[in-house]
Amino acid sequence: MFSFFNRTKNANGKYTKQYYSIVSKSAGRVIDVAQDGPHQGTTIIWDGYNGENQNFTIVQQGPDYFIKCKKNKGYLTVESQADGARIRTSPQPTAQSRFRIDETSQGSREYIIYTFCGKVLDVAEGGKKNGA
Repeated sequence: MFSFFNRTKNANGKYTKQYYSIVSKSAGRVIDVAQDGPHQGTTIIWDGYNGENQNFTIVQQGPDYFIKCKKNKGYLTVESQADGARIRTSPQPTAQSRFRIDETSQGSREYIIYTFCGKVLDVAEGGKKNGA
C-alpha cells in the first residue's frame, strides 16, 4: 500500500480523511465537479484553486477504489466503455465507479488511474476546460 493512502488520527483519536486533487500532468489543470448550470455534476478540467469541488477522497474496496468528491459527496462514475466517455458524479457508487490506481514509480507521488473497463483516465484533447 502506498504512503499516499495512509490514514492518520487527529487529536481526538479519530481518523482524518485525506483529500486530493487529480491533476493532469499534460494540461496542468485539475478535475473539477461542476456545481451549477447545465453541466452540474459532470467533471470539467479547470484551473486549480483548491475548492471542495476539486478535492476527492479515495475509498478502497478490495483491489478497486472509489473516488468521492468532497463538495457534493458524489462518486466519480464513467458513463460508458467508449473512448472519450464522460465522467460525472453519482450519489451511490456503481460498477462504473470502480477505478484502479497505480503509482508510476515508487515514491514518485504520480499515479495512473484506470477506469472500470481498464482505460486510463485522461484529459480531453488539448486540455480544454469543457471536458474530462
